[in-house]
Amino acid sequence: MVTEKPILRGLFKISEGRLVWSGKWAMSSQKFKEGEKSKFKFIFTGDFGGDKVEAKDGVYKGYFLLKDASADGGYTKVPEKKVKLKFVKIDDAEMFEVEGTGSNKFGEFKLQGKYDPKSNKMALEKEYKQAEVCNGLTVILMLEPGNNCVLRMTKTKTESLMPTYMMKKKMSKSMTMVMILTRAKNWPS
Repeated sequence: MVTEKPILRGLFKISEGRLVWSGKWAMSSQKFKEGEKSKFKFIFTGDFGGDKVEAKDGVYKGYFLLKDASADGGYTKVPEKKVKLKFVKIDDAEMFEVEGTGSNKFGEFKLQGKYDPKSNKMALEKEYKQAEVCNGLTVILMLEPGNNCVLRMTKTKTESLMPTYMMKKKMSKSMTMVMILTRAKNWPS
């Protein structure tokens, strides 16, 4: 099963004497193309020491906006914690490969992508750490508007569950509630 990863595309710049990477993010490349995107912003926490825009290895603090119909302005700000980025120059190219890690209320994640120092543009994919079920039973219960219920059960040896951020917790006429129940391998059949 191939799952799309959230994508972040932005520009490095200096703002108020600080190194900032900001731009737009979406749940997938396709959603980004379709215009279903929101803002994000990261600020380098280390010693920047200059006025030259240049990506730096180190810790960044930041947030992304998540669409939320019940929030003021239609968005909730989700803080990102301990985001560490590392830039490695690609041989014979003027590009950098970027790897990183971090966490937020949806779980731990890793980041991977490319940085172009000529344009100061960077694009990263975010992949959340996924839970694994070993020799268990995974039950996915979907409650849809109008109280329709879809139940899917999968018995697996090892199955990756969807990342927490994919779960929708609110119920309204236009939303779906997804619950994942997992039976551990030592539970009775």
